Amino acid sequence: MNQMAAAQEEINAQTLQLALGQMAAISQEQLMRRLQRDQAQLKKSLEELMKEMRGSNEGGERLGGISDEMKDVIKDFDRNSVNRRTIERQRRILTRMLDAQKSLRQQEKTEKRRAVTVGDIERQGPAGLPTDLGQRRNLAIEALNTAMKAGYPRDYQEMIRRYFNSLVDSGDMSGEKNNENR
Repeated sequence: MNQMAAAQEEINAQTLQLALGQMAAISQEQLMRRLQRDQAQLKKSLEELMKEMRGSNEGGERLGGISDEMKDVIKDFDRNSVNRRTIERQRRILTRMLDAQKSLRQQEKTEKRRAVTVGDIERQGPAGLPTDLGQRRNLAIEALNTAMKAGYPRDYQEMIRRYFNSLVDSGDMSGEKNNENR
């Protein structure tokens, strides 16, 4: 890409000389034919590069706009119509080439520096902590205290206390296991 950008820069400089009319008419026509041939060859090289990049999935699509601009410049040379528009197109071609070159360099750097990450690691807390971190027991104690304050007779309070203790011991706060036993 670097060589193609340098070649485009040279074509641009010669086209500017041609547009300024600093040569004899015969020399201008010869130069225009040579520039047309050089631009066509550069377009062909660019299209080959685009094909290679599509095959390796590196973003050759970005270069498609450059190829279209080159086609327009070649048409201008063919019509002997080099004007400010032609020079502007060539400037855009060179700018896009330099941008693509920079982008490719950036992509190479990112590929080299790509990190490999480890999947999620499940960490366990320090040994000895309950799996519920004490939350289930607190909920059971709060519910037990609420039931005791409800004013049930002593026999019922004893049954309620056993029920909540069995919930805490079994680890099942929903009470589904104990409801089946009733």
